[in-house]
Amino acid sequence: MADQVELIQTSKEEVAYKLYREITGAEDRPIGREEVRKYLLDTYAECLHATRGLRDWKGR
Repeated sequence: MADQVELIQTSKEEVAYKLYREITGAEDRPIGREEVRKYLLDTYAECLHATRGLRDWKGR
């Protein structure tokens, strides 16, 4: 019997969200209440750019 591989289509947005969850769960840094929204949105935007191949790696 041949091995079967199940292909699951996942959107770039879903991949970005999963990456975002991993990053925000792994980072251990103090953050002020007023910074939370900006931090979360910036982190998701960076993940979304990465999944689309748009992240700028120059100077890093």
